Amino acid sequence: MIKKEKVPYKVFVIAGSEPLGSAGIQADVKSICTCGGYAAGAITCVVDEDTEHVKDVCLIPVGMVVSQIKSFMEDVGADCIKTGMLYSKELVQKVSETLSSYTEVPLVVDPVMVTSSGDQLIKDDAVLSYKESLIPLATIITPNMREAEILLGRKLNINNIKEDLKELSCWGNSVIIKSVPYKDKLVDYFYCPQSNDFREYIKPIIETKNVNGTGDMFASSIATYIARGWRIIDAIDKAEEFIYKSIKYGADFSFGTGFGPIFPFYKDYVRFQKENLRNKIINKLKSQDSESIRKSSELIIRNLMNNTHFRDAEVVLLYHSLSFEVNTHRLIEQIATSKIILLPETNKSGIRLRRYQPDRNLRKGIMDIMEPTGDYFEDYKKINVAVIPGIAFDRYGNRLGHGKGYYDKLLAQLSNVYKIGLCFNFQFVEELPVAENDIKMDIIITTDQK
Repeated sequence: MIKKEKVPYKVFVIAGSEPLGSAGIQADVKSICTCGGYAAGAITCVVDEDTEHVKDVCLIPVGMVVSQIKSFMEDVGADCIKTGMLYSKELVQKVSETLSSYTEVPLVVDPVMVTSSGDQLIKDDAVLSYKESLIPLATIITPNMREAEILLGRKLNINNIKEDLKELSCWGNSVIIKSVPYKDKLVDYFYCPQSNDFREYIKPIIETKNVNGTGDMFASSIATYIARGWRIIDAIDKAEEFIYKSIKYGADFSFGTGFGPIFPFYKDYVRFQKENLRNKIINKLKSQDSESIRKSSELIIRNLMNNTHFRDAEVVLLYHSLSFEVNTHRLIEQIATSKIILLPETNKSGIRLRRYQPDRNLRKGIMDIMEPTGDYFEDYKKINVAVIPGIAFDRYGNRLGHGKGYYDKLLAQLSNVYKIGLCFNFQFVEELPVAENDIKMDIIITTDQK
């Protein structure tokens, strides 16, 4: 009998629901899934709101909330639990009592106590219940500045913030206070009482109204990395990067008339943009007639031959081209007698380079492009120039690639190699979406290159 694996990295959220998908449990689910976890949860309340106003709140009976928690925890179990909006003293107490049966599971408490404008959402007795029953169970709490002040019962002392953090960690929990203004920046302050580790995360202010759900997603991303087995401090580091980029990439989107969401899917968004543009350009390339491709290719190759770096190179790494791109087979024939030509061989583990030997010809590889049959070449330091025909390039030298493909990984190892991109004129675009791992060309050669 085959043993079945458990679903990994389960994060169970106890929070409210709202229709915009930008805060509450909807935001939690997006954050958890994006950061590599499995999201599940118990709903505490249903909020009716638009981007400007909260219109109504329907409370879920406390017994139903508790029952949802037990149903999941007793049947499936979680790798981390995260709490969000708990609207009353009774709910905080009952949730705390329930979670006290699962103290082996890390707990991230996001004490949702105030609105974006600073209005307190819960009564003072619920705040007291947080401190007496829920926070003592927490692995880490994630209050914003106003919530930290409510828990402290006074204003933060920015000049001695570490003492405030120590007070907020007196139950044995770590703490991170979010979004404290400092000059023209925002600062998150972290403290772990076990290691006495104190850190500041200083971030530039991003001018945008799209910040709804920031606290929810930040706490959920921390919970996800903890569920994945990361140390708390490492989980914080990853969550800080995730939330900053989510705000940055979502800053210019239009979403209603008020406060919009942040954008946690920034990595996939760049990929989707590239895929759409790639398909459009490929369709245009395929519509060319063979004679047009031949003439344009010859002109591009002639321009390449006039490039000083290429002319002086002894060892050239030459990337493959598709049948409707620049004809690199013709280029190989022209330079094979005067230069060492290296061609990539693709396999399941990545790419290796082979030296082109005319008498051995080429063969079709697993990526349906021609590959060499010569000897392997390992001395990458001898490579002078890399020539890369591409679907498209932009004016900054960025190539329309996949960002994490085999070719990009290979180029990343050749940081000192001069990189030349080849493309037809209409493939040259003003600006491309760029991923972190994309490689920039030193020069782009087209049909009108002087």
